[in-house]
Amino acid sequence: MQQPGDYVWFLLIVIVLLCVISLLLAWPVGLPMLGPSLIFAVLYYWSRREPYAELNMMSFAIKGYQFPFVMMMFTLLMGGSIWGDLLGLAAGHVYYFCREIMPQTYGINIISTPGFLARAMVKYQPQAPGAPPPVAPQRPLFQGGGQRLGGN
Repeated sequence: MQQPGDYVWFLLIVIVLLCVISLLLAWPVGLPMLGPSLIFAVLYYWSRREPYAELNMMSFAIKGYQFPFVMMMFTLLMGGSIWGDLLGLAAGHVYYFCREIMPQTYGINIISTPGFLARAMVKYQPQAPGAPPPVAPQRPLFQGGGQRLGGN
């Protein structure tokens, strides 16, 4: 996530994915609380982006890729339901696969931040003190080689 609107786009896509998966699992009304699932999707995506980050969980050293599963284990140990966590894991994994794996493996990018969102969010991009203000990304006006008409 490098562009200013990437995180907002990530949240919008994951919210839609959570709603669709929720409706598929509990038709016709869906699951009532998807907030914890959204948080777990963000956590899962971070763990995939930073797999070797060192974490300490109750004095146990774990890696970033293990963190979502450790959280699910603690939820189970405390007698909670992991359905919300699994829902977030599924939505986060679908986003990760479409955003990171498909472009690298197959050369297909089906999830990219729309230009209007990147331009709208550029003013909220953090900047270093004393740095010049960020410039909105310009959309290309013309991308074709073109054909000359009526001439040689």
